[in-house]
Amino acid sequence: MHTESREQFLDAQEITMRETPEKKRIVLLHSHIFKNGGTTIDGILKNNFGPNALSLESPDGNFISPKKIEEIVRNDLTAKSISSHKLPVLSTKNNDTVFIPLVMIREPLDRTKSMYLFYRRQEQAISHECLLAQRTTFTEFVSALMETRLDGSFSNLQCKFFLGNQTNPSSDNWPLIAYKIQATQCLGVVDLFKESITKWGNYLKGFIPSLDLAFERQNVTPNRPSKLEYRLEEIKKELGKTIVDIFVQRNKFDYKLYKYAKEILCNAKTFHQGNNQRIERPTALKVQGKSKKVKITASKLEAPVTGQPLTIIWPKQEVVVAIHIESYAAITEPIIGLSVKNNRQVVIFEMNNLQAEITIPSTKAGQKNIYKFMFHMPPLNVGTYTISTAFAEGSLQTHNILCERRDAIIFLVSNSRDVQSSGILFVQHYSIICTSPK
Repeated sequence: MHTESREQFLDAQEITMRETPEKKRIVLLHSHIFKNGGTTIDGILKNNFGPNALSLESPDGNFISPKKIEEIVRNDLTAKSISSHKLPVLSTKNNDTVFIPLVMIREPLDRTKSMYLFYRRQEQAISHECLLAQRTTFTEFVSALMETRLDGSFSNLQCKFFLGNQTNPSSDNWPLIAYKIQATQCLGVVDLFKESITKWGNYLKGFIPSLDLAFERQNVTPNRPSKLEYRLEEIKKELGKTIVDIFVQRNKFDYKLYKYAKEILCNAKTFHQGNNQRIERPTALKVQGKSKKVKITASKLEAPVTGQPLTIIWPKQEVVVAIHIESYAAITEPIIGLSVKNNRQVVIFEMNNLQAEITIPSTKAGQKNIYKFMFHMPPLNVGTYTISTAFAEGSLQTHNILCERRDAIIFLVSNSRDVQSSGILFVQHYSIICTSPK
């Protein structure tokens, strides 16, 4: 069985992002997770590529390896896309081809009910699960599969597509899943299908300008409420609290995956906190400082290897804050700095080049520079944070702030556990000793 490491995946993603479309052959890789809108996506691929949109199945039931994908593409020079129910979310590394993964994620309960109803519509049973669905109620179907531990088709199944093997997701391998979630540009959510396809189009048309992403929804379960919250309300009422609680526990990591995917997709509009507060992304950044000597043109939170934008991180993750500067006059004693605040505007930490005893070169009029702070994020507690950036002139004791962008960056901190604690920092490893006085 093949498992991509974090470094292999990010290395391949770096090629995807940095090579120009003219130099590389483009092949789209659709991980068709059952009942996640995949039939509609396959329709889009067929409409664009016709017979060059390939569909594959796995004879042995295992995930298809990157080596196999490379072999297929090498032997079929006309292939434009590959779709399969057994294609993991991967980016293979090839001198001639850019592979771009496509995947849709769905709320686990909603997906399971859709799967059950699909089985019920079949004239003949296509599997043992299908036969069970045709002979039972939804409650009996879910209960029977969970009780017998035969619930692999809906318990944390979606996370396995990010692992690329039959290993169950865990706290140990969750960081790899999270890296892949962040690095997958064409990541979508079924209940935001239209928005997902629009986002994909904005990215893919840089590689395939003629791509037409018009679609008609296919293989949709009839007579179900259109809004997800109404469907979930019906499902939870039908199953009852006890079964729902067990289901949620069995799908612990798929729920984390779904939440991550939705937060990333909605990043341009809002962020969601654990207490269901909505924090609006600022529509216009406040630029402080009246000096016309310099301007901060961009502030970005990025992954160190790929330069991929980050919106969700976890404690102690290595990050890069890149500050883009344009100078309109000579600055002989430049100072570049940043500060990180929580959602209550409490400063968590600050850093600048003089505190680190790093002298940066003076700037000239018309000069453009990018200053990158590379560090491991402290063990922040789960929540929403902002980064403000500033450019000044002088010394630590006496200086003039030339330009400041408040709340230039907004990001979420998560961790691999479901527990949260109060306070600012998250202490993950510690011991507790209990003694009884004599």
